Amino acid sequence: MAQNNNRNTTGHAGRQLTSRERAYIAQRKRKKIRRRRIIAYSTIFFLVTAIIAGLLYGFFTIFRTTAYKVEGCEKYSAEEVFTASGIHLGGNLYFTVTKHAPALIQEKLPYVHRVVIKRKMPGTFLFSVEQTAAAVAMREENTCLLLDKNGKALERLPETAEVELPFLLCPEPKIAAPGLYTEFDDVPDAVANPLIIYKSLLSAIEEVGLKDITVINMSKVTDVTLVYRDRIRLHLGTPSQLEDRLRMAVNVLENENMISPEERGEIDL
Repeated sequence: MAQNNNRNTTGHAGRQLTSRERAYIAQRKRKKIRRRRIIAYSTIFFLVTAIIAGLLYGFFTIFRTTAYKVEGCEKYSAEEVFTASGIHLGGNLYFTVTKHAPALIQEKLPYVHRVVIKRKMPGTFLFSVEQTAAAVAMREENTCLLLDKNGKALERLPETAEVELPFLLCPEPKIAAPGLYTEFDDVPDAVANPLIIYKSLLSAIEEVGLKDITVINMSKVTDVTLVYRDRIRLHLGTPSQLEDRLRMAVNVLENENMISPEERGEIDL
């Protein structure tokens, strides 16, 4: 009897699973594997998210703009230069857009000729400024407008202001305001636009070292004259070959000054 019972038990325990039971067990295994994968992927996702968030937080914290420095500018304070740039402290040093800042500074602060903006760690903007200076004075609308050698208007002074600069006589400009480059309409029969002639003329005067010019007369851009020390008129005519003509003027003036420093007249160049 005991042997029969053992055979029956063994037979029950070792019986083959039905297809339904095998399917059920396989399904449980798949669910278990799926849960493990979900947990693993979720863990990886949260770890990566945490790392990225930490990196971003560190990036924005470490590279936050906290200071600025201005070099090469004596006309304006560092605060004036930074304010004119439109840049603000607190933003990200590398994400802050600066491409429009130089133009804003040059327009709002007329004596600034050029600006280069660099980023310096930690969180600092460095402004390297190149200034310009007044080269001539132009009377306009009961005021005295100062221009640099490139035609940029710098500031307006009262008409009665005393300035030790050559006075410019020229066609009426269509644009003349501090911070902007003076613009002129083209003149018929002229070799170039009055602004180009102006820049070429001042460049040539500087190149040859001609000093003590008190008047630059471009009223007729086809017949330009200069006045030396309010007593000698230099007739250039058509503004071409300017450096050669002005070198000749320098030599002639040296000779005339040796003869008499008070002599008046005209030199036809």
